[in-house]
Amino acid sequence: MSAPAIDQAQQRHTRIDEMAVLGAMMQAAPHSTVPAQVRGLLEPADGQEGVGEHHFSLPGHKLAWRTIIALMNAGEPHDLNAVAAAIPVEQLRLLNNGAYLSDLAQACPTPASGTWYARNLANATLLRQIGDAAAAQAQAAAVTALNDATEVLEVAQARLNALAPPGRRGAMVPWSVIGPETLDEMERLAALAAREDPEADTAFSTPWPDLNRLLGPVAPGAMIIIAGRPGMAKSCAMRDIALHLGMRRQRLAPVFSLEMSRMEIGLCLMANGAKIRSDDIKHGTMSDDDWIRAARYVAKTADAKLVVDDTPGMNLAYVDRTLGDLARQYGEDPAGYFFDYLQLGSERGHGNRQEEVSAMSRGHKLLAKKRNTVAVVLSQLNRGPEGRADKRPQLSDLRESGSLEQDADIVILLHRDDYYDPESPNAGEIDFIVAKNRGGPTGVVTLAAQLHMSRLVSMAVV
Repeated sequence: MSAPAIDQAQQRHTRIDEMAVLGAMMQAAPHSTVPAQVRGLLEPADGQEGVGEHHFSLPGHKLAWRTIIALMNAGEPHDLNAVAAAIPVEQLRLLNNGAYLSDLAQACPTPASGTWYARNLANATLLRQIGDAAAAQAQAAAVTALNDATEVLEVAQARLNALAPPGRRGAMVPWSVIGPETLDEMERLAALAAREDPEADTAFSTPWPDLNRLLGPVAPGAMIIIAGRPGMAKSCAMRDIALHLGMRRQRLAPVFSLEMSRMEIGLCLMANGAKIRSDDIKHGTMSDDDWIRAARYVAKTADAKLVVDDTPGMNLAYVDRTLGDLARQYGEDPAGYFFDYLQLGSERGHGNRQEEVSAMSRGHKLLAKKRNTVAVVLSQLNRGPEGRADKRPQLSDLRESGSLEQDADIVILLHRDDYYDPESPNAGEIDFIVAKNRGGPTGVVTLAAQLHMSRLVSMAVV
């Protein structure tokens, strides 16, 4: 069959789907759930205007669909007679003066099959959008300079990522559904609290039991910001959590580092895991026992699911694509991903730096939800703490954008007294100030800062 013949066959098939969808909506019984399901499949994605008429090719079909949705919004019947009465007389010519509505009302074999036809229609729209995006990018690629190839790739990926598959859009859920689900979740949390190992059924946790107790279970879709002034061990805290998840708990834990190289991270992880002084590694003065511990540690953790990406200049589209690739490769969603650090990232197309940081903050939150994971994002603080007597950070010190505080589910501010006063009675300690904990308590957890081994250790009695 030639290409034009195939296109014509697809158009006929799509038109049949359109007719069947409209017929199902008009045939459905008053208390049927089919209209709501069909509407959920065909509603436009976030940010698009209209009520989903872009799925329909004929003006009369678009008109009938808009009318049905308007009647649903008003809580009124949307059968054949109601739809015909709701359409202005001057617009009925699009439907053969109303006679075509009768054909539509009989086009679906049974109302229950309306969702099947709606899914066909949504998939046809998705394929058409993919084809349009591919054609546009092919044209752009043909006229783009060689040095701008990466930019064309990023635009193409962003355009494809913006396309929403059918059934992936948000939907209003009634309390009759939410209530039982909430009870199930409460039972799960109660059972989790009663276990000897409460981490067993949770994907994300930290290596510090006292911090885990304060934070409570951290659900996928959450964003955690770990912030501090330079030298406050932000990267060390991030590595500790990633090591805990990827090596000890065998959960997928990707680390995206814009600050440290893969080798620098590897040396820090080795100091932590094999219990070797960082100075001995750096200066090449390791003992024979150190070498033995290092070799054993590498062998023991060969199957770890901790992965490191130090690609320069990575943006949100790159992180999104990489998370998807890793999920397919390992057959599981990441327990959490780590980004070090926010102010080193970049997103084009924003008027100023504050807008850019805001876009990155919101982007990581959306990525956590999209990829069913926890985003752990490191951030710098401004110089606010330097002007205070006790040097302790506050939420208002988050650098460059108030959206960081707004978007984050949890904000942890790091503080070390001995950074400012080496003779402090709290030398060797680091405070994790949980300044925001959406749905849970705030507070301070103090850890031992064993920075000579690139690790932070719980001081709680377990």
